[in-house]
Amino acid sequence: MNSREEFINDVIHEKINISIEIVDSQNNFIGRLVPLTISLLGNVEIMTKMAEWRNKVGPYFLTQFHATVESRRDWLKDVVLKDNSRLLFLIYSPTKLIGQYGFKGLSSDMAEIDNLIRGEMGGHPRLIYFTEIALIKWLFQTFQLKKIYGFVVADNFMALDLHQSVGFRLTELIPLYKKELPGKIDFEMGKPGDPSPDGRYYQKVELVPNDFISEGR
Repeated sequence: MNSREEFINDVIHEKINISIEIVDSQNNFIGRLVPLTISLLGNVEIMTKMAEWRNKVGPYFLTQFHATVESRRDWLKDVVLKDNSRLLFLIYSPTKLIGQYGFKGLSSDMAEIDNLIRGEMGGHPRLIYFTEIALIKWLFQTFQLKKIYGFVVADNFMALDLHQSVGFRLTELIPLYKKELPGKIDFEMGKPGDPSPDGRYYQKVELVPNDFISEGR
């Protein structure tokens, strides 16, 4: 493993304890990002909330299915926590658990933001905006990245507005193709520029350090 992978592996297995403070434009503490680690798989309350959140926002993900506590725990154990190029954080405001956000595909110069869900109300009215700033700032500073990118279902206007508000630019529009499977629906990505027979698209967004809009940076 390289140093980035070792760091993430140590965080996942709780050899290193980290958290990311979320602050507002006056630098007031309004919340915290806490990594999802091995021991939290046994936390029934967290697993239950994550299943509920996933079911609320299912249409905004490429794979649509009914999530259960067991399926969320299996996904975390077998996919997220076995991947040393990704971390999933829990969003606290400041003591109430209200959502999740993370990244994946970390390389020497880029990473993909992933799995933003606000599952509960409460906290600062612009908590998610400042959460985005906190995570992106941490990624750029910790790993010296040249670019952060992401994919958003094209009709998820709130998410697109959020990303653009911190400097992301819209790049490729990618068609999605619907595939029905037992117990779930998958949308697969096609070639940018082609039409989608199902009228569904993924919008790619990209951010470089010089375009990052961070209040008070």
